[in-house]
Amino acid sequence: SHSKENDGFNADSLPVLSSTTDPKLETELLSPSRYGGIAFKKRNVTVPKPFTFEVREMEVLRKRKLLVEEAEKRAVELANSFRARPMRIGSPDSLPTLPAPSPVRPMPFSFRTDDRIDQYRSRGQGSFASDASTVQRTRVKSPSVVHRPPFVPQVSIRSPLVSDPPKLATAERAVQRFKFDEMLRRRRLSMELKQRAIEASRRAEEEEQVKRLRQELVHKPQPIRRYKTIRTVERKPLTQAKSPNFSLRRASNLP
Repeated sequence: SHSKENDGFNADSLPVLSSTTDPKLETELLSPSRYGGIAFKKRNVTVPKPFTFEVREMEVLRKRKLLVEEAEKRAVELANSFRARPMRIGSPDSLPTLPAPSPVRPMPFSFRTDDRIDQYRSRGQGSFASDASTVQRTRVKSPSVVHRPPFVPQVSIRSPLVSDPPKLATAERAVQRFKFDEMLRRRRLSMELKQRAIEASRRAEEEEQVKRLRQELVHKPQPIRRYKTIRTVERKPLTQAKSPNFSLRRASNLP
């Protein structure tokens, strides 16, 4: 809202902001509180200049022509660089002769078993000759077994050994199996007893329900209802309205 002084606002009366390079002066001129209105300044209008695309298009066409000329020149150079070799006249060169391989000639060979047999035989002949020479050098003794008493076995002083029976795993497993079967039997028996108890309780509950249902289905007559006796009211004549006598005069004074 403007004051009364600003009611007759005229834009022509405001000063026009001239081009200046001083930012402080420009801020003062743009301040709306100085002139009591809206500050403004004249804006520069963009003036379009004449233009054309002919130069750019000509440059593009020139570059395209250069590319085409370079491609043609490269194709001509590639075509001129190929040189075909003339065909040979006459028969082609024959393949080089290869030397014939010599036939395989088996070479004599010997097994290692034959060598070991020869070594064993030579060793046996040497040991036989050494044994014969040792027999000739040694002196033969008389047999002492003939003069000694015969062997008599003696009774052992130690108590005979009693072998312990072997502990087989089958016996231990049998005991474990027996315990397991006993535990399984007790568990089955307890489960059977529980099942029987559950069935007995269910049967008793069903019997109780049937009994209750039968009792409910039996017809029971309701007793005669008793009510309070009705009080009889005596018949009386109707009340005759009688006006009150508000006079102070006695009946004797009445005419």
